[in-house]
Amino acid sequence: MKTDCRHMIPILPLRYGLLCLILAFGTLTISAQVNPPRPLSISTTSMQELNFGSFALSGDAGGTVVVDSDGSRNYTGDIVLVGNSHAYGIFRIETAIGTRLFLFTGLSGTLTDGNGHTMTITLDKETFPAMMNTVYNTTSIYTDFRIGATLHVGSAVANPPGEYTGTYDIIINHE
Repeated sequence: MKTDCRHMIPILPLRYGLLCLILAFGTLTISAQVNPPRPLSISTTSMQELNFGSFALSGDAGGTVVVDSDGSRNYTGDIVLVGNSHAYGIFRIETAIGTRLFLFTGLSGTLTDGNGHTMTITLDKETFPAMMNTVYNTTSIYTDFRIGATLHVGSAVANPPGEYTGTYDIIINHE
């Protein structure tokens, strides 16, 4: 038995041409980073308060207590660290993915005991993840960062024992 293939040969180029035509006019979707909404919205929430922990003065000169964003605590001068109740501050930034953030450095704040005695804090120049002196691109809607600070303690007369509280500002530039 002999099969005649002459009728099938002209159909193959037509099907191939039709397939190429479909591919040439088909839709192609390409994804990229989504532009953040304008105007850009950003919000911050304190997740953990900065806490210098307990300490005492061993002389009259005062000194500093330093809490770093890595969790360590150190001192200078006539300070004696007591216990392990210190903590770095944690802040959550909520903004669109792909937002560029920059945190300003060296800001300070004041703590008071409510009786007229004050101490000054200076925010660290390093955060985790690094946002100071560098641009940080968000990869999630939420970005948590840790920050430490230095507490400047005066003499026992200037800063008697007690609980000192206060606030400080964090300035975040975003684009």
